[in-house]
Amino acid sequence: MRPDYFNGLLGLGRALARQGKLGEAIDQYQAAVRREPGSTTARLGLARTLARAGQPDAALRQFHDAVKAQPDDPRSRTALAQVLANANRLPESLEHFEAAAKLQPDSVDALNNLGTALAGLGRRPEAMRHFTGALRLNPNFALAHLNLGSALLEENRV
Repeated sequence: MRPDYFNGLLGLGRALARQGKLGEAIDQYQAAVRREPGSTTARLGLARTLARAGQPDAALRQFHDAVKAQPDDPRSRTALAQVLANANRLPESLEHFEAAAKLQPDSVDALNNLGTALAGLGRRPEAMRHFTGALRLNPNFALAHLNLGSALLEENRV
């Protein structure tokens, strides 16, 4: 098999998904996953396309498989955590947001995501520490300012 075949499958999957040809895009991403089962990029592309195609259970399996294939890849941890959080499965999402933050201790997004999950679970003091940590790294990070302000309001500290 040609070495560039895998990248071609990914590119075609992306192009078809952008065109709204989700079934065809899914076929290309599935072929890419079969070619390189450990590829986070292929699994996340497949998962996102499955979600757009109205197949949430299959998408969630792919997000989980991406984490299993590459547990130290913060992209797969974050993607799975976001899907779980959007499904209001915050306790499950927290585990993956925590892992992503440990893998990327200097990521303002990882710290903010972790803080958001903690705040959603009512653990506002912990959340505020993570929002503050994100702001130490980037004082201009507007979303962390907003989230910290919301947490302070909810704690009646403003």
